Amino acid sequence: MSTFNKPPSKSSNLNDTELRLLRAQLSNWQLKNQPGHQYIQRTFNFSSYVAALKFIADLGELAEEHGHYPAIVTTYRKATVLWATEQDAMHNNGFSLAIKTDALIGSVNTS
Repeated sequence: MSTFNKPPSKSSNLNDTELRLLRAQLSNWQLKNQPGHQYIQRTFNFSSYVAALKFIADLGELAEEHGHYPAIVTTYRKATVLWATEQDAMHNNGFSLAIKTDALIGSVNTS
């Protein structure tokens, strides 16, 4: 089991080794780079639009609980989630919340 199953404290920047290990743990997520900004992104598929909305509502509760808010794009039976940081380096809170986002998907009908 990787030492990064539970990410370090949410306020720290990730070094290259931590970033590689966490990315391996979140293989369904893509790391995206824009000048001065990094984020991770994943598209989830659902059995219905209502199931996608339930997932988004659950994700909203998670975001509110942690004070860190994703960008969410919803289309018919799909939701794309982007966890970002305002820093030049990726903070582990984006990865931590991506792990928690993956855990939410089990409570929603995705088939």
